[in-house]
Amino acid sequence: MPIKNFDEMAKQMFEPIEFVADGKTYTVGKVTSDMISGLAAGEEKGDDVGVVCRQLAKLVGAKPDTFLNTDLRIVTAAIQYVTEEATKQMGGENVAKNPIQDEVKLS
Repeated sequence: MPIKNFDEMAKQMFEPIEFVADGKTYTVGKVTSDMISGLAAGEEKGDDVGVVCRQLAKLVGAKPDTFLNTDLRIVTAAIQYVTEEATKQMGGENVAKNPIQDEVKLS
C-alpha cells in the first residue's frame, strides 16, 4: 500500500497566513497545539491589554514585546484574520472542507 505523505500535501494545500503590521510582513507557518495552548496560558497569566499583543507575537513566532507599540485595532484585526484563515484551512464550520480530511477515513 502506498504511503500517504501528509507533510507534502500540507505544503501544497495550506498557504502560509501572512499580514503586514507596522510596515513589516509577518507569517504564520504552522498552527500547532502547543501554540494554541500557549495562547490560552497567556490569557490566564494576566488581564492587561498587552496580552493580545503577546498572543499575536506568539502566532508569528516573534518576541513577546513585538506588538506592544502597535495600534491595538491592528493587533486585534490581525488576530481575527489569522484565526479566520486558520479555521478555513482546518475545515471549520461553514467553510470549505480541508482537503486532507478527504484522505483520512476514520472508522
